[in-house]
Amino acid sequence: HGLGKDSSVDKGTSWLPLFHDMGLIGFVIGPLFTEIPVVFLPTASFVRSPRVWLDAIHRHRGTITYAPNFAYALVAKRLKDKDVQGLDLSCIRIAGCGAEPIQAKTLRDFAERLRPVGFNPKAYIPSYGMAEATLAIAFAPHGQGFATDSIDPKSLQSSETKPLTGEGAQELVSCGKAFPGHELRVVDENGNRLCVR
Repeated sequence: HGLGKDSSVDKGTSWLPLFHDMGLIGFVIGPLFTEIPVVFLPTASFVRSPRVWLDAIHRHRGTITYAPNFAYALVAKRLKDKDVQGLDLSCIRIAGCGAEPIQAKTLRDFAERLRPVGFNPKAYIPSYGMAEATLAIAFAPHGQGFATDSIDPKSLQSSETKPLTGEGAQELVSCGKAFPGHELRVVDENGNRLCVR
């Protein structure tokens, strides 16, 4: 749900470790059921040289890829314009991000670094999940990129968050709404509902 998969054209590209649910469920079990081929890279090769991820997407015309925030940050930090010359990443339809807090600045930096080679920031799908829920619980809407809210970080300590713009604001990336048949609850230490999505 949420990816709008098309088995006739989609192809996954992943360096994620298969002992983690994003790698195992997202790129092995899920694709078996949805009949989407996947190109796998050794995890260590990505860590040594983040460009191998982008090379594989370019070479195999990968349309779906996922990674934690740190991976997008690593690409944005390590690769320079000259390092991405010759790539064509216009094939990326889904650039999912999850498994750890998602930073808006990281997504913007990655998009800016790869804009010259065809990366479309509307491909981003910030996601929320838990291994206990067999990977995913919520995705941001496909094809819209990512949305944020700017809040007063001090208000996170109370039951009501307050909007804040400018200096001191904390930008939170939206992971969309819960999948059909799922419910998310924010509760206090006694299990009382503070928010339902």
